[in-house]
Amino acid sequence: MKKILVMLIVLIICFSLVACGESSNDNITNTNEETISNSPQPKEDADEKTNVAEIDKKLFLGSSNVRKLESVASPEMLSAIKDDDYCYYLFYLGKIVNVPIDSDFSFLKQYSKKANSSFEITTAEYTSEEISSSTEQTVSETVNTSYGHKAQITGKFGSKYNNITLTYAFNYSWSKNNTESITESFSNTSKYSKENKVTTRLEFNENSPEGFYGYGVTAVLKMYAFVVRDIKTDAYSVITYSEIDKKWMGFYYFAEQSDFINYEYETLKFEIPDNLPIPDETYESPDSWESISLTMEWYNCNDGDKYNKNIPEESATWRSRHDGFELGELVLYGCKQIGNNYKILNEKDFSIKWKVIQDVEDLPKVGGSSKTEIAFDDCKTIHGTDFNEKIDEGAYWVRVTYSDDTQQTFKRANIMENAMPGTFVELCNSSWLNSNKKIKRIDCIIVYELDSGGPGFLGIWWHDRTNWRLEYTYNFN
Repeated sequence: MKKILVMLIVLIICFSLVACGESSNDNITNTNEETISNSPQPKEDADEKTNVAEIDKKLFLGSSNVRKLESVASPEMLSAIKDDDYCYYLFYLGKIVNVPIDSDFSFLKQYSKKANSSFEITTAEYTSEEISSSTEQTVSETVNTSYGHKAQITGKFGSKYNNITLTYAFNYSWSKNNTESITESFSNTSKYSKENKVTTRLEFNENSPEGFYGYGVTAVLKMYAFVVRDIKTDAYSVITYSEIDKKWMGFYYFAEQSDFINYEYETLKFEIPDNLPIPDETYESPDSWESISLTMEWYNCNDGDKYNKNIPEESATWRSRHDGFELGELVLYGCKQIGNNYKILNEKDFSIKWKVIQDVEDLPKVGGSSKTEIAFDDCKTIHGTDFNEKIDEGAYWVRVTYSDDTQQTFKRANIMENAMPGTFVELCNSSWLNSNKKIKRIDCIIVYELDSGGPGFLGIWWHDRTNWRLEYTYNFN
């Protein structure tokens, strides 16, 4: 009986704190876990849902617990590599918890006792680019880099994306410790925001505090620092990165607009360690690897036949929507071509990539079209494969057959979202494969839908949506 009485008292205190608009670390701790269990969970079979939330019975994220820093005791070096000119060091710095994906808090709505007793909030959908920009802002305002007496590299490594060598070196360092890329964590979160879009009705009562309420995608970010050292000048450059470690739908409450407009980030001071060693591992960028590029055999597929290359469109005009241009090419690394076969020269460097060579949102105009671009395809099937998710902006399916005829498959959807010329998509690499077996054959399939259109009668646009399947098989000695 005493235990029950104590529990009732604790519950009353917790509800009173929320009703008064105060935040407490006692009832909102590790909200990434608490919110998952207390928030209304969307149903998978509905696109637009409505949940009812009683304000005085919910846990909220607010100014006291949003974007809280969980740094490691000292930066953890994950990898160190070098090339002829530079050394590259990848450090793990820690986590930022309870991070709203919308860094501007535009998902908040104001509640006033005089104006309303309830309102609805519809969660937003985010593109990978929006998520990348938001998380990059959060991390850049959190990590304060200290160079001390060290000189800074200027120009060449002045920003994250202005040098292909830096991108290659980072991706290589990252892949030594992780199987999923940072961009994949963004695209998966974008997909999550679309699949979990929900409309929530907030019902207020006389005890509900006035202020700003919201409900949206929330995340835990892992922070990394990529240190570049010029071997000749001993100058340094530091680039921060983040990946989304966890994500969930979270409730928010702020008493005043100033609580989130003038929000001050907790900061982490990252000092470049003294006496960084020259790495033992020499890294050769893909520019210096032996690479073999080729265009794939492509087939027009009838829109309703799930990328079956044996059933093309009946219309010759539709079959011509891809004439005269290639969207991308396959690139093979670490191998040598011998006739129609291939031989692996360097197992560590072995990989197959799909290289985009066009702006997928502005493709060549064919057959009188005014606009051609890659389309979002809801189809979940690639004929003759086990592919089973929405293709969206293109997908790949790869099957590796070993000498003992056992097989391994790899697949991924939405591979060309926001892709530009020079974008690489990893289809297969040595770390994914069984190193104890010899490869006999690798079958590669790329599929996507094109949307061609232009103004027609009375200026009304017409659209041709055509499906395309690309294939190539590597045979190995």
